[in-house]
Amino acid sequence: MTVSMEKNIGIYFHDNSITHLFSDLLSSMKINNRILIDETEILETSFLITEPMYYETIKGRPDTKCIVVGSENNRRHESVIEISQPLTEKKILSALFELVVD
Repeated sequence: MTVSMEKNIGIYFHDNSITHLFSDLLSSMKINNRILIDETEILETSFLITEPMYYETIKGRPDTKCIVVGSENNRRHESVIEISQPLTEKKILSALFELVVD
């Protein structure tokens, strides 16, 4: 098991302030990240943090590892890392760890 800080994680949410919060968090942890400008960029990333409505864009792509942030009633029960509200430090860190560990 190795932790890779070299992965470039794409971040895309409808609410830009949430996008920036996740970007700032990853940057503070020295994890490379990129704020995606529009939905088309979602298809160009292998590591993604987003919300359920944008997850549909990459659903079923085995080459993309994704954290989906949503509410409890949006659970996908698929091979995706999910965190639901209320968000806690423990939930976020656990999901990030799962995303960056090989």
